Amino acid sequence: MSTATIHTLTPRTPAAEAPDRDRAAPLGSLTYTVAEVAQMLSLNLGGTYRMVRSGDIPSRKLGGRWVIPRRAFHDWLNSCTEVTPEEAAANRRASIGELTDEEKDLIWAHRVRKERDGPGNHGA
Repeated sequence: MSTATIHTLTPRTPAAEAPDRDRAAPLGSLTYTVAEVAQMLSLNLGGTYRMVRSGDIPSRKLGGRWVIPRRAFHDWLNSCTEVTPEEAAANRRASIGELTDEEKDLIWAHRVRKERDGPGNHGA
């Protein structure tokens, strides 16, 4: 007959008593999660997933999970065109149909510039 070794297990800390921990990407990680990108961009998670699925944010689907390569994400972010406060205000009003002619011209110029620079270039 053999003797079995008994190991005692420590109980898990209940969730209510567990310390809060940030879920930042580990040092050296090659990818971000969609939640991490949403937090960095101050976007909601649903909107970030829409941008990932549409290809606006560079990403890969691994198995059933979306990941965003760090280098591709930062390259994409650095290549995005900056929008002036006036253009942003005009874009907001455009969604509800209250534009001045000057604001329409700003939006038109931005669209023409975007088409001229080509897809994925974002004016870089």
